[in-house]
Amino acid sequence: MNGLWIWENIENRKDEYVEFTACFNVWEKCPVTVRISCDTDFTLYINGKVAGFGQYPDYPQYKIYESFDVTEFVKEGENVFAVEAYHGGETSTHYLYKSAIIFDITCGGETVLQSGPHIKSRLSRIYMSHKEKYVTPQLGYSYECDLTKSDGWKLGETVGFHESVVIDGMADKLLPRPVKKFILGETVIGKQIKSDEKTFLFDLGREEAGYPVLSLCAKKACKLRVSWGEHIADGAVRSQIDGRDFSFSLSVPAGETEFTSYFLRLGARYMQIESHGGVTVKSCGLRSAFYPLQNEKKRLLSLPLRQKIYDACVRTLKLCMHDHYEDCPWREQAMYALDSRNQMLCGYLAFGEFAFARASLELMCNDPGADGYMTICFPTKFGLKIPSFSLHWFTQMKEYVRYSGDTTLAEKYFDKLSALLERFLSRIENGLIPNFFGDKTFWNFYEWSDGLAGQIFSEEIKRFDLPLNCLLSLAMQSTDFIRAALGKNEIYSEKIALVNAKINETFFVADKGVYRDFSDGEHFSEFGNALAVLCGAAGDCAAKICKTITERKGVLSRASLSTVAFVYDALLATDMKKYAEYVLGDIDEKYKRMLDCGATSFWETEKGESDFGGAGSLCHGWSAMPIYYYHILEQIHSADGR
Repeated sequence: MNGLWIWENIENRKDEYVEFTACFNVWEKCPVTVRISCDTDFTLYINGKVAGFGQYPDYPQYKIYESFDVTEFVKEGENVFAVEAYHGGETSTHYLYKSAIIFDITCGGETVLQSGPHIKSRLSRIYMSHKEKYVTPQLGYSYECDLTKSDGWKLGETVGFHESVVIDGMADKLLPRPVKKFILGETVIGKQIKSDEKTFLFDLGREEAGYPVLSLCAKKACKLRVSWGEHIADGAVRSQIDGRDFSFSLSVPAGETEFTSYFLRLGARYMQIESHGGVTVKSCGLRSAFYPLQNEKKRLLSLPLRQKIYDACVRTLKLCMHDHYEDCPWREQAMYALDSRNQMLCGYLAFGEFAFARASLELMCNDPGADGYMTICFPTKFGLKIPSFSLHWFTQMKEYVRYSGDTTLAEKYFDKLSALLERFLSRIENGLIPNFFGDKTFWNFYEWSDGLAGQIFSEEIKRFDLPLNCLLSLAMQSTDFIRAALGKNEIYSEKIALVNAKINETFFVADKGVYRDFSDGEHFSEFGNALAVLCGAAGDCAAKICKTITERKGVLSRASLSTVAFVYDALLATDMKKYAEYVLGDIDEKYKRMLDCGATSFWETEKGESDFGGAGSLCHGWSAMPIYYYHILEQIHSADGR
């Protein structure tokens, strides 16, 4: 890629918006392409029109460039290139590095413009820099946009611009985007369901993911607050929740205003506009954004309820697919190993989609984890780690090989996979690995059910945990599966047997016939016992454990939506014929309850919006798992009858 990394200044400040502009000439009809990359995000304009946007999330050592065919925006002669660039902060969706941008423009393969100090730049006049107002720490900062300060810079005016500065230390080798760009769909206009002189509330009709599109008329210049959310349980959008603020500020001039911004993708069903009066809202909605799936087929199930569940699960998955798999479109938009494992498995069957999963896995594989363990999300600079999620990564890699038949990814990153497993195994004490104690950067989280969530940012005391050691056993089994697929010898069978034996010795409670979750207490869960079955530790006790799970007598704490798939898998692995109807019935029960509450996508937990102090997500990718079980248990036909 041609050009130099540049910025408006060398101060490397967070939450900063910079405008760049230059002219280029085209004297013949030929394809015109812009290649561009920046640290956080950008919106590209050619002759004043939006021609592209959105930086692929990446790492400094795994730097991605975007490519846009802008031929339709170009005219013969002089053209204006303009870009709004944004340098954000440390979030769960961005690995913060240096504020910088690089680009070039080619016409018929010949470079006609490239970044360098000659490119004019200035701090944005309409996007206010350095406010650092969080939406959430995971999602990052919101914005304050003042349209009263707009000028003609996108069409070549250069008042207040100066030469850019070259930024050193950036990547000198960039890679093309590894997966298709998500695309913009229709603008979903909300139905106004409440208004007074100062507040307007709109219902989009269902959960959506996209970019705000507003049409307003103001009697005089004024400032608005635009907020969004997934419910109106309080009679309005619950925009401020325990330090989170789901809103942006918009100042508009007198008269008509049409507004769209591509710097923050919203996940919402409801939008709300607040003013001090004198504003008419003509329309309010979201321009939907979605990944372009190629192989999806309509599925027909035998029962209407299950068809509704299946379709809502598919929609949940789609709402959580943009640059990579993401946990939820509203609150975080972050990729976690456990969440994305569920999403990938469902996507293989619902969409026949392997390229998207591969790109997500490769992003995970490039996590630079300073101490060898994987970070909590990808990409992020946060130092927090969930050890159990690192072990779920082995399952993801195995399932990708199994369903896609592609071994090249596993081969490319086999050394990293092996090194991480050996790092876990090096912690074994008397046959088991202890929890990650005495270090606030480790979160001993397993799932959201009672007793298994651990203590975030806490130096926990030393103990041995059933879920962690079962997942270690499963990680060794996944690695041996991958080794076999790569033509390598399986090497972990003996260690698997030893760990499983120690699991039985330490955690099995004979008089109850089930496993306890911790070496220092009497906590019992469906999730922990399901893992004991799946890793093979339970052996002949599996049948009794499954009976205890299905009797629901309160012996075991119930698994949440995030991990109930492991419970289903344990039941089906033990006796598929016996437990198939139980699994389908349990799905019916859980998901009908959400549908009866008006869900158009499925929730983070069964408590819905009231969970996590009122911040429960109503669209969460890990809850799409019924897709998998309908495919293996239900009588499913494709829409064309095959």
